[in-house]
Amino acid sequence: MTETDPILDRAEAFNRERDGGVTAFRSRGGCTLVLTATCATIARLKSESPDSKFRVRYRSYQDRW
Repeated sequence: MTETDPILDRAEAFNRERDGGVTAFRSRGGCTLVLTATCATIARLKSESPDSKFRVRYRSYQDRW
């Protein structure tokens, strides 16, 4: 039996509402968002607290988070 992941479920619902184009998956204790067409990483969501607050990280022009 597979457990649902509320974070991935929310990211996928948000994506569907906006006609897709992004894939979300769990990675290293957070959630990674990737452009489906190019496989480019666009953001990482990292949980800051148990009450659903997240830090959003994105790539800089120097290719760092």
